Amino acid sequence: MPLGGDSSFEPLSSAATEHAFCWLLHKLFESQARKLSGVASKDLHRWFGEINALGEWNCVISDGHNQVAYRDRGSLFALRRIPPHTHTHLENDALTMDLGDAMDASRSVYLFSTQPLSPEDWQPIAPGTMLSVRRSRLLYDSTGANLRPSSTPLWSGVGLQSQWIAPPPVAAAPLVAPSLLPTVLNVLHETVYQYRLPVERSSHVFRLRPLHDRHQELLDFNCELTVDGRSREFEDVFGNATVQLEVDQPFTQLIVRSRSKVLLKPAPARWMESRSFQREKLPQLWMPWQRQMMLPYLLPPELPETELKQLTDYAMGFSQRNDHDLLDTLMDLNQTIREDYSYTSGFTNNFTTPFDVYTSRRGVCQDFANLFICLARLLNVPACYRVGYIYTGGNYENKQQAEASHAWAELYLPTPGWIGFDPTNGCVTGPDHVRVACGRNYLDATPTSGAIFKGGGPEGLQVSVRVERGDP
Repeated sequence: MPLGGDSSFEPLSSAATEHAFCWLLHKLFESQARKLSGVASKDLHRWFGEINALGEWNCVISDGHNQVAYRDRGSLFALRRIPPHTHTHLENDALTMDLGDAMDASRSVYLFSTQPLSPEDWQPIAPGTMLSVRRSRLLYDSTGANLRPSSTPLWSGVGLQSQWIAPPPVAAAPLVAPSLLPTVLNVLHETVYQYRLPVERSSHVFRLRPLHDRHQELLDFNCELTVDGRSREFEDVFGNATVQLEVDQPFTQLIVRSRSKVLLKPAPARWMESRSFQREKLPQLWMPWQRQMMLPYLLPPELPETELKQLTDYAMGFSQRNDHDLLDTLMDLNQTIREDYSYTSGFTNNFTTPFDVYTSRRGVCQDFANLFICLARLLNVPACYRVGYIYTGGNYENKQQAEASHAWAELYLPTPGWIGFDPTNGCVTGPDHVRVACGRNYLDATPTSGAIFKGGGPEGLQVSVRVERGDP
């Protein structure tokens, strides 16, 4: 083959594939790349094309962290399997593979094979196509398919987005903010309780007043109750504006109707571009007094040790895939939950655990927030549960929770402080998210709750939320 190269890379035989491989090593050497991710995937694809022009060239190469597959003629298939794996034994007439090792139980895997192994959804790779994979995440597809769109607003509200096209590691790139004007949202939240038998004595707690701080200004708020009682307003230990209502007169219907007008200010200073901002690595290290203050947000839920171990391995896979970069890991995790998990109403309840969501791959915003929080805490990143509202007329690929309160996670990051991650929509919270209450979990931040001490019968509950843009 007329492929010149540095004499440092010499084939051991006259096989054309060895000559091609040595030529490829020479090109990597010229590019000063110590691994496959050190060279642009488009350049790598062009080199494969030059080899392909001289003869048939099907190959899969790896540096231990990155895999690159190129198909010419013949056949080549790809399969991505996500944990937990329903079965671990894969085989065809020529090969047997077992993924039952404990190290593989909580890992996503991306497999290439000339023939499918086991009856799964193997995808054929088109001739002339190159795929680049890093720890089970497809980072480059020369056809442009199967990739995260570069316009996905992962850093919505911060004025930044992530470039998911190779070469890795994933790096945030500047993006002009969509609007520098404040946003005004009007929110109507109505909760209706119905009882077949009268409730004679009850206690209720409401957390419906949106936050008022430097990022979000509460212009107007009122809450109407159709039942009279003794009420008191206070701020709970998490800083939530709370109303407690004690009712000692019979009622069969209770309507709680709150109206809010909120001004959401433009994104704060572009902290990721500031000189004071440093790219942090995992694991996060905290001083003893910091850990003491953050302890409620660092403890994962009390689950069996075997379940926490699986979730820890799952979380560590994201860290390893992103070279332990804090932001890249969290963005990858946030986006992966949106892509790999199915939004399914009615499948879960308040007792569903993060491990249940991990195994079923289904849930609603509350479940995805709980899973994200659990994984973040296992990575030693403080995380809290946030309840609020979302304006679904915003630019989101996955518009959910239009007619109910919304839930997401807030993580404490060095320098910027608390940053919201919305795994349901795969974005960082921005001018379409209205923050209301927060806590360690849903019980600390639930909008309405209570207890019946006397009376009452079968309960009916209806919740409706309407979020509309207002006049700034």
